[in-house]
Amino acid sequence: LIGTIWLHDNKFDGTMSTLFSSLPELTSLVLTGNEFTGSIPPGFGSVSLIDLELGSNNFNSTIPEDLFNSPTLKRLLLSENDFTGSISSNIGKLTKLTNFNVSYNTMTGSIPREFYTIDSLAKIGFSNNSFTGPILNEFTSVKLRDVDLQYNDFTGTIPSLFGSSERLNSLLLQGNSFTGSVPDEICAKVGSNMILQIQVLTADCDEINCTCCTTCYPLPIGNGSTIV
Repeated sequence: LIGTIWLHDNKFDGTMSTLFSSLPELTSLVLTGNEFTGSIPPGFGSVSLIDLELGSNNFNSTIPEDLFNSPTLKRLLLSENDFTGSISSNIGKLTKLTNFNVSYNTMTGSIPREFYTIDSLAKIGFSNNSFTGPILNEFTSVKLRDVDLQYNDFTGTIPSLFGSSERLNSLLLQGNSFTGSVPDEICAKVGSNMILQIQVLTADCDEINCTCCTTCYPLPIGNGSTIV
């Protein structure tokens, strides 16, 4: 029985074989860094998948609904492709999900309310898409560690609940249309004497008030970076 398949960083191309989703004992599938195109084949909802890593390919479809029927899935990494569409409300079925990354795709829509109910979330990557709407102050996970929201079209205020996370290390907010101020609950964990503190906090300081950001955007000329 095959439980683990790691074929990352090759030059495999074409569409992804349905063979992968027909292996009932498959727990980890890593195809990162290839040239696969098309869509994710159906069937993964009926296998014991824990880890699905398909980043840095050329997938160009929506995320299939079938994928959200996998109750064992912990890591779903789909960054650096051309996935389209929105995040389904059925993502709330992934109650063990710890790491979700769809950065650098062409996805749209708002983040469904069901996403906030996943209390196992630790790493979230939404950056460089066209997501819209507010980030709700309804996260139930206190395990959030790395949250990347940069370069979308998010609006509204920044949730104070980020400051309730016991392990938050980085919070990237720039390149959106947030308003107001970075909440005191978050600033209290930046540059403090606590062992578990926020190391990286970035925002558009010309758009929102942030007295505690570790990096403000747009970056000034002369620090080795270009204006964003």
